[in-house]
Amino acid sequence: MTLSIPEIGPSLGGLAAPPATDSREWIPVDDLRLALASRLIALAGSARIGGDDAPNLLTAEAWSAAWHESVAAVAERVAKTVDRKLQQAAEASRYPRRRLTQALVNPADLRAITARLGEGGMGLQSSLEELDRARVALGAPDRAGRDPVDAWIERVAATARRQESAWRELELALRREQPIWTREIEMVRNWRRPRWPLWLGMAGIYAAAIWAGLLLGGYIPVPAVLTAPVAWFWDRF
Repeated sequence: MTLSIPEIGPSLGGLAAPPATDSREWIPVDDLRLALASRLIALAGSARIGGDDAPNLLTAEAWSAAWHESVAAVAERVAKTVDRKLQQAAEASRYPRRRLTQALVNPADLRAITARLGEGGMGLQSSLEELDRARVALGAPDRAGRDPVDAWIERVAATARRQESAWRELELALRREQPIWTREIEMVRNWRRPRWPLWLGMAGIYAAAIWAGLLLGGYIPVPAVLTAPVAWFWDRF
């Protein structure tokens, strides 16, 4: 069995494209995209050097690990960005610290973000399963009579193309996250302290002033405990 693994860069397509210079994404992830592409290209390079051992290097498991770690990195960046913007909004509105702690991205939120971002990888997972089946079938002709080596190499290229599609789905999911968290951030930014404690305090002060005026003016009886202070007041005024 002789393996000649082609360059997978062309099959990765837009995944390996240079970073956009005019990106307007709310969270830029071009560096993470290129890191994933570089990791896959390096993985294919190692398999090329490995010769006949390539199928044991360029495995579905290794490919899947690269994808899931990239999704987790994007989700972590979303969480950090959202937390930073929530803290900035809280500083602007003087949002209560205790309530801010509850508004920040928690582990359950992070898991939900990761799941939503990774939904586009379902098609990739199917392609990886086919890649693994092609690896297992190496050494014996398939039912169509094709060379199993050629079939495995075709699955590598197909998986690389599916990886590009999965990343595009991830970017779409990332855009869908923006309005979800923008609402949370604006809610914190637009928060205002309730007015009722101020009005209640002012009403209490006003009532106490009226009562004191009536008391000192002799319009209402002086309580026994206040007789001495009231007498002291009138002795001096």
